[in-house]
Amino acid sequence: MNQELTRTESATANTILDWFRNKSILISHMKLQKIFYFSFGYYLAKNDDPMIEHQFQAWPYGPVLPGLYDKLKNYGDSSIIRLVNDESDNTPYLYREGAIFDSVTTTVNSFFGHTAWELSEITHDSNGPWFKTIIDHNREYKHEIDNEIIKNYFKKNMDRLFK
Repeated sequence: MNQELTRTESATANTILDWFRNKSILISHMKLQKIFYFSFGYYLAKNDDPMIEHQFQAWPYGPVLPGLYDKLKNYGDSSIIRLVNDESDNTPYLYREGAIFDSVTTTVNSFFGHTAWELSEITHDSNGPWFKTIIDHNREYKHEIDNEIIKNYFKKNMDRLFK
């Protein structure tokens, strides 16, 4: 299953991690996954186009980007202390302007105060993409979540999710 992260995926994760580090707030792998997912959903709803190449999968605690999981799985539930490395550029970040950066900033500002478990509960909404994917696959995990379902859900729930 080992998916290499693209430059944009690494840069997005690093931008989220850097935001938390600059505020001296600890972030776990699970929380990073959820904030990345919400950033993805926000971007997809606003731009009608996915910001990354790979798709999120429905895992037991919510949506997961498998390549990011592989890069950070050694942290377990501990706080992440290093940025995600990319072989082509040791520590890529998102440019400080543009739609992806805006999506990440909006998401982090909306969700930084939530715990990883609270974010997981939000992703388990019975009308949400994670739940629909689990139901469509007979309650089996690790199936890709359709981007169209994510886009429609976030468009419909934007005001409720991003306060």
